[in-house]
Amino acid sequence: MIQGTILYALVFFALYSGIFYLLTFFEAKDKKELKNDRAPSVTFIVPIFNKQDSMTRTVNSILESDYPGDKIRLIIVNDGSTDDSLIKARELAEQHKNISIINKKNEGKAVAINCAIKQAETELIATLDADSTIQPDLLKKSVAYFADPDIKAVTCRQKPINTNNFLCKIQELEYTMVGFFRKMMSFIKSLAVAPNFTIYRSEVFSEYGLFDVGNLTEDYEMGMRIQSHHGSIAYVVDSFAKTEVPSNFKDLRKQRVRWGYGALYNINKYRHLFSPKYGDYGTFIMPVTLLGILALITALLFVGHSILDYSLGFLHHLSLGWVPSLSNIDMFYLTLFATEPKVIIFFLSMSVLITIFVLTRKMTKDKISFLNYIIYIIAYNWLVGYFYVIAISRFILNKPPKW
Repeated sequence: MIQGTILYALVFFALYSGIFYLLTFFEAKDKKELKNDRAPSVTFIVPIFNKQDSMTRTVNSILESDYPGDKIRLIIVNDGSTDDSLIKARELAEQHKNISIINKKNEGKAVAINCAIKQAETELIATLDADSTIQPDLLKKSVAYFADPDIKAVTCRQKPINTNNFLCKIQELEYTMVGFFRKMMSFIKSLAVAPNFTIYRSEVFSEYGLFDVGNLTEDYEMGMRIQSHHGSIAYVVDSFAKTEVPSNFKDLRKQRVRWGYGALYNINKYRHLFSPKYGDYGTFIMPVTLLGILALITALLFVGHSILDYSLGFLHHLSLGWVPSLSNIDMFYLTLFATEPKVIIFFLSMSVLITIFVLTRKMTKDKISFLNYIIYIIAYNWLVGYFYVIAISRFILNKPPKW
């Protein structure tokens, strides 16, 4: 009885969320994106810590943007690197007049970005990680969203730079699928993530404050802060930034536990956002984010228990001399099984998942594999659940993970 109740509750939650996003898509699919012929000045802030091998690639991607070069400023913040990052930065500054350098002791990413924000004098301020690159058209497409005065920041879809093994490829698919949901959130003005590439109006920092020093996910905290001031974050889905992703289990675990802990910390910090005063973000996105974490863990435990229970029963029947055979199939009971509510709900859930997959491929134009999508749903989510279990335990024990 309890297991059945849990199962139906989980399925209802998943279906409700999935159908909500699908309805959002069909409601907004014909919505015309804003166009903005203005080219406001932009300061890119690139914090570096031991990024001698990737920073030149990052800087060049900015300078090669399809955007007026005289409107781009770039501040490289050397956050106490112990390799040749500072030497590389100075070489770049000698080659390009619009690049300046801040050299400081190591105090963390948020402090490094804040130092540069204080020196920026442009209308827009962009942050970009030193292991990331942007597409040539991304800057122009991002800036266009600022034609809407409610938009305080613009972010975009992410893609891995490194796809050298299966773990990286699964993350590539994950980033693509996440892009669909984030675009839907932006349609209802409920996006609160600002990852490795984000452009902000400069007044965001003068009115709302600088990045939260010491916060493990300072970009997520800033996104929630914007929501707390009733601002909106737009999302570019037809261009993207590339970033390096973990290529082994150890690094992936470290990254995702930090993300999970940071998410829980900031949800708790901004728990006042659980309110109708904050629109769909307060009444849908915030509850779904928190419940989604709990539902994922519960579902994985439930499925794991069911698989174990079924396996033990199967082995028990084999030990009693039962031999599997097609002749053992009773068509009457098979028909009854096919009409059970659980089975009908299962196929309904699969229909929603397949529809989201098809729409994501169409929206992003990424040639993602359906087989990898199935693996992502069935297997990869177990890993995600495992990471969240660690993050929750650390959050309860107040033991934040290290960078």
